Amino acid sequence: MRSYTVFEWMHKKLGLSGTDEKVFAFIYGASQIDNQEFRGTVGEIADIIGSCYCSVSMSLKRLTEKGLLVKSVPCEDERRNKFAVNAYSVNRELLRGVSAS
Repeated sequence: MRSYTVFEWMHKKLGLSGTDEKVFAFIYGASQIDNQEFRGTVGEIADIIGSCYCSVSMSLKRLTEKGLLVKSVPCEDERRNKFAVNAYSVNRELLRGVSAS
């Protein structure tokens, strides 16, 4: 089982809360250790953060549109239980200096 940590700067400096904050915190943590990205399904994220598929899907879309996350083009053949595997990472350029201060 994977875990994640929500840092104060995610709320105060990025204005995140709720599911958006949890999803961002999880991807941020995964980006630090797993080859700079999280590869998995929306359902896997939902299970880890204790949210529903729909909420996580909408959060990923919002965070990507805000430029906080970067979504890589998924491999068409890569699927888990019929669900597409996507790759997400944090936008390091946008976050440069935010987490350190």
